[in-house]
Amino acid sequence: QGSIVCTDAEGEFVIFSGQLYDLENKTNLTELSMEEMNRIDIDSLPLDIALKATYGSGEHRLVTFEDPNCPWCKRLQAEFKKMDATVYTFVTPILSPDSFTKSRNILCSDEPISTWQNWMANNINPGEQEDCEPPFNEVLEVMHASNVSGTPAIIFDNGKRISGFATAKDMIEKMAE
Repeated sequence: QGSIVCTDAEGEFVIFSGQLYDLENKTNLTELSMEEMNRIDIDSLPLDIALKATYGSGEHRLVTFEDPNCPWCKRLQAEFKKMDATVYTFVTPILSPDSFTKSRNILCSDEPISTWQNWMANNINPGEQEDCEPPFNEVLEVMHASNVSGTPAIIFDNGKRISGFATAKDMIEKMAE
């Protein structure tokens, strides 16, 4: 399968598969630019509508967008337990109509944080709750404004992000960058 590769006259830069590389510094400049464009100051987010859970000392802060039916989101719970982090979770019901029902039942429960953790870590169903109106439209607006297109998405205090699942080790490394 053929590919088009372009380079400058000095061979310092190359464009391969739509990505611009600095060969001397061995850097993907396209990736760095995208990372900078997608940087988010988590203090600019409406953290008051997110679930706030503390793991370990809670020293580091991160924001997640998670759907209750997302298997990779569920795996994050075990990873958070290996960290010293305060996690702000925007419950994002996007995968199915059932996601909306589960999210509403979790957020309308008497203890939404522990209900969320019990569902995500242990599949403990929150049961049917009285009607309340979680701020789903606002959460979806935050998701869109943050250029998040799926779950899980993880945004760190330094503005960097990981789209998809990450181990505790990967998250700690990203926070340290």
